[in-house]
Amino acid sequence: MGNPVVHFEINSKMPRELHAFYTKLFGWSINDDNPMEYGLVDTNGGTGINGGIGPAQGPSGVVWYVEVPDVDASLQTIAGLGGTTVMPKTHVMEGVTVGVFSDPQGNVVGLVEAAEPQPGMDYGPTKGKGAPVTHAEVLGTDGAALQSFYSSAFGWELQTYEDYGMFGPVDGKGVGGGVGKSQGDPVVTFYVEVPDLQATLDKAASLGGKTVMEPQTVGTEPATVAIAAFRDPEGNLVGLAKSAS
Repeated sequence: MGNPVVHFEINSKMPRELHAFYTKLFGWSINDDNPMEYGLVDTNGGTGINGGIGPAQGPSGVVWYVEVPDVDASLQTIAGLGGTTVMPKTHVMEGVTVGVFSDPQGNVVGLVEAAEPQPGMDYGPTKGKGAPVTHAEVLGTDGAALQSFYSSAFGWELQTYEDYGMFGPVDGKGVGGGVGKSQGDPVVTFYVEVPDLQATLDKAASLGGKTVMEPQTVGTEPATVAIAAFRDPEGNLVGLAKSAS
């Protein structure tokens, strides 16, 4: 049980440039026909979650959103666990209420209040040739403390492998992810499934991105996964994954 991760977001100082970057790299459809230039992302991946790429109100960066019954109640729970409210409960559009917090190690994560889908709106990725977003990740300097925080905040039952705890989708909704120890600064990111890691890294580089982790295999047989990572032209960290088993 627990609360599902249902949306990813990249806050950008140059959103239209990143819309073009991710459309070319992953085959995503991005609709930014609105006054805020907020790009609604349909990954066209047929699975995983959709997201958004929009103007940053503060520092640029990756955020993902956890669906909760009540944003105010969750922010109160998070404060009691040592987190800090970054943005209080806010109605951003009809049927969408959000909040944002910082965990005790400085990672910024969003909350979105559960609501009935609006008529005519499909929140799931279209089945097409795009690359799906299938994994959320948050890392900090103290992996065990971070796992305790998120387990208590969202009811996630983590399966721990060494210092990395994994959680799954909730009742088939949203995506699973991982909570663990960072090799550097605390970080929030997400992983995109692709058929060829090196080819995707090369394409990202040709579009202005930069490889920060070459392809490598993690996990133990038979549950091994090949992963890699890059930074987009604005410096946002995004992971790549391919099943290796």
